[in-house]
Amino acid sequence: MIKKIDGIYSAIGVLIFVLILPVTAEKKSLPAVSGNLKGVVLDNRTRRPVEGAVVKIITMGYADTTDSAGTFQFDGVPVGHCDIEVNSDKHELRIFPSITVKSGENDRIVFEIRKEDLTVNLDKVTVRGRRVMTKSSGQFNSVQKLSRDEVLLSPGSSQDPNLILQTLPSVVSGTDYGFNRFLVRGGRDDENIFLIDGIEANNLSHWGTAFGSGGAITKLHVDFLRTMDFYAGGVPTRYPPKLSSVTDIHFRDGSMEHQKYQFDLNMAGAGIFLEGPIAKGKSSYMLNMRVSFLDIMQLFMDFGGVPQYQNGQLKVAWNVDKNNKLTTNLLAGHEIIEVTEEDDAEHITSEGYHAIGGIEWRNRHGIYENKLLFSGEYQKFEETGTMHDSIMLWEWKNLRTRFQLKDDYSLFIRTRDVFSTGFVVEKEEFKNGVVNEEYFVFADTAGDLSYDYYKHMIDTTVAGAPVLFTSAQHVDLEAKNNNYRIGGHAGYTMYAGPVKVHCGIRDDYFTLSEKHGISPRGGVALDFGKVGTFSISSGLYYQFPAYLVHITTDQLTNDVQLWDVDLQRNMQGVFGYEKQLSDYVVLGSEFYYKLYDKEPLYRIVSPANAPGKGMRQIVIKPDRYSEKKAYGFELYIHKKKLDNLYYQFSYTFYNSLQEYENNEWYVSDENLRNCASLILGSNFNKNHRLSMRFDFSEGRPYTPIDQEVSFLSGETVYDFADGWNSKRRPMRTKLALRYDATWYFRWGNITSYFEIKNVLNQKDIVAEYYSLGDRFPEGEIKQFKGQGIMPVGGFKLDF
Repeated sequence: MIKKIDGIYSAIGVLIFVLILPVTAEKKSLPAVSGNLKGVVLDNRTRRPVEGAVVKIITMGYADTTDSAGTFQFDGVPVGHCDIEVNSDKHELRIFPSITVKSGENDRIVFEIRKEDLTVNLDKVTVRGRRVMTKSSGQFNSVQKLSRDEVLLSPGSSQDPNLILQTLPSVVSGTDYGFNRFLVRGGRDDENIFLIDGIEANNLSHWGTAFGSGGAITKLHVDFLRTMDFYAGGVPTRYPPKLSSVTDIHFRDGSMEHQKYQFDLNMAGAGIFLEGPIAKGKSSYMLNMRVSFLDIMQLFMDFGGVPQYQNGQLKVAWNVDKNNKLTTNLLAGHEIIEVTEEDDAEHITSEGYHAIGGIEWRNRHGIYENKLLFSGEYQKFEETGTMHDSIMLWEWKNLRTRFQLKDDYSLFIRTRDVFSTGFVVEKEEFKNGVVNEEYFVFADTAGDLSYDYYKHMIDTTVAGAPVLFTSAQHVDLEAKNNNYRIGGHAGYTMYAGPVKVHCGIRDDYFTLSEKHGISPRGGVALDFGKVGTFSISSGLYYQFPAYLVHITTDQLTNDVQLWDVDLQRNMQGVFGYEKQLSDYVVLGSEFYYKLYDKEPLYRIVSPANAPGKGMRQIVIKPDRYSEKKAYGFELYIHKKKLDNLYYQFSYTFYNSLQEYENNEWYVSDENLRNCASLILGSNFNKNHRLSMRFDFSEGRPYTPIDQEVSFLSGETVYDFADGWNSKRRPMRTKLALRYDATWYFRWGNITSYFEIKNVLNQKDIVAEYYSLGDRFPEGEIKQFKGQGIMPVGGFKLDF
């Protein structure tokens, strides 16, 4: 044990040494180090090159005009951050703050600008001033655009996109266990979906579930990112059917001119990242491979076991000609963890395999764009639990495969209007297997608790021992479901001066439930220039109920079949206001209301000897529903320029209520009610950055456990005499501090960071339950708490 701790401290010491070492060479190297800055300017509606646009580096005096391919390039640009202004006669004047310039060859940057109406002249554009792009064509409200630098440098996130989303006003943390699960506007975590260059994925994290949105750590390498659009409402019709959110992740292309290498190391693992041309100027690749050594984190994180993971990522892009492009993406991962309880009483092994990928053909012309995508997904989870003498208690297996063909077509009409349509055909297969072995819990002659199989109970050595309780009888179940989704959508976005209007509809038919999800959606935005933009959107949203895949034929009666189960749905409306306070600062606020009317029905079951106390359960018959409602107000202010002082503040008030079988409305489990997130940061000396993140929430609701009644019944019994979820945990306050540093050399760059999470060392109660226990004759209430203070750090070498 001493050797292990010494090894951990040695690893941390080496990491700190590497972070500090380059400081000695900084002053000598910086003056002679510069990089190039190159990119392309595209129309954000058609994504066609914009010729003749003037690109300026603000405050540096650099300027260039885009060629017929929309490209520009600056050489000899000082390393650090710079702000870019893009001006075109027929487009709005746009500003892109805090573009990172490293030494040598930099990534090609894509700048998208929005076309003005033909009746708008240059004088009017000048009056309206420069704007940061916050909304693209077809986006109205409840959408946030994040750049790669915002993802890379966000404190308290360890470069995990899921944790960064939790800083947005509509998102709250789904757990305090250190996992990155998130919830949006009162929804559950199976109501969110990710898109990677159009490829649909429910989960992008290790140790996640097939339908949930989070896990322990992301599988994505953030250097693949170009931008990330997060929708919490007002979702365009082209996106898949989900009730709460869509995270649309766009990857950049690898360099088509120069080979690049990267090595990164942090306290969770090590990885390599390669990119470069396959055929110079025509095609490129990006490849990442990563392995973990999370065992050294055992000192700081209470995993109860040693988790290990590996993942890899690949993107290949080929510009066939000026109108056609082929793109291939692949993301795969594997994880395993073995947990042994005290005294070797129980051993649990959990293992997962994941793969997602696709190939897209994109055809662009002046008046239309067509994207044809074929993708697939594979997810496999296995968990096995054993007791004394390797007695197997349970074995759980889950296998999910999905294949999808999707086509999206956009027709560009008039100056800025867009008509879009498309279809999707998908096959999804679920396999679930559960094996439970029957066992007994009895007291031996010494009064200790023991576990054994039924066959051992007839042994004379234990035949007289009093049996306290038994498990369920031997269960060996396997369920298999095939589900096809056939869907289509059509929508029109129209501009008329300062007014933008969208109306559309999508329909998704699911063969497993034999139900259609007809989803009309619409929105209106009024842009009053310096006064701000007002917007409103509404829609009816559907999704396939994830809980159906866990239902076996034994749980369905003769009068209830899968096709009797409706799709989950909600009706939601959003009213928003956004104003750009300066070139770099954006202020916004939104009101929203969501009503779910096809939710699983909950009931509270009271023991016969304890009226008013009970256990909450889901009704087995899946054709009975309840309602749920969520409403709230959100406020945010965000400075996009990463300079001497930058900030981001988000505040949310929301309420989420669930109707139970007794027709009473109770507070939902994750109803934090008042939440706020603040990020403050400062750059100094062009190379160093200090930042902090502070998260606050009112505290989770909970129902107290009645220890006396739990002892009599042998299971967890809650006392809801004052109402379900009538109590609240203490206020949740989280503080994270982060230091970033970058050193530039002629041969490449070194980027490092050191971060301390949960500086206040607040260990929130994640879950609690009643246990008979080994030390307390009347049992005890056990509480499972989240992780405390945790330091993390790492560095990258680019060359």
